[in-house]
Amino acid sequence: MLGTNTTTPSRRGRPRINLESARDFVKRLQAGFPTETPEQIAERYVSHVREVNVFDDAQQEIYCLDPLREWILATIGAKSPTSKPKLSPEAAERRLAARAKVLKTVGERVEERIEKLAEIRLLEYATTYGKPLGRCTGAECRRLGRHYGAFFTEIGKRLKPSEHVEEHMSELELQAIARVHYLVGPDAGKR
Repeated sequence: MLGTNTTTPSRRGRPRINLESARDFVKRLQAGFPTETPEQIAERYVSHVREVNVFDDAQQEIYCLDPLREWILATIGAKSPTSKPKLSPEAAERRLAARAKVLKTVGERVEERIEKLAEIRLLEYATTYGKPLGRCTGAECRRLGRHYGAFFTEIGKRLKPSEHVEEHMSELELQAIARVHYLVGPDAGKR
């Protein structure tokens, strides 16, 4: 069918074998059969490999030829079900701008939601120790919990005695704990 090697004379008069690369062979197939689809070119390539190789086991043939077929299709740009069409630079730029706009909108909505949830800034909440809750340590939160309730005890459980609240917990975490203990939110004080 199609040979893969050619000979040229060397300086010493002995023939030199030039081996053709797989990409060059695919290009030669495409040039020889310009109207065929990438799938048909891949089948021609695979059938050539089958003609010149003997596989002892059908499973080994599948292991060898299926990846080869996929490589050929990827090399010559066949559209596979999972491949995405390439975008023009303008379309790619528009897509990036649209994505940035969506991310900005989502970010603003998240910030608005946090603002609604965080009517009281718990990290800035002044404790009886005279300092903001965010600067309190785990040990101080446990002591506050003995006197003022489970909210402070829960915070103390999540921290080591020497760790500060603001370094290990976010405002949202504190808001969630406060909501569970009915200190903030629509059900505040109904417990």
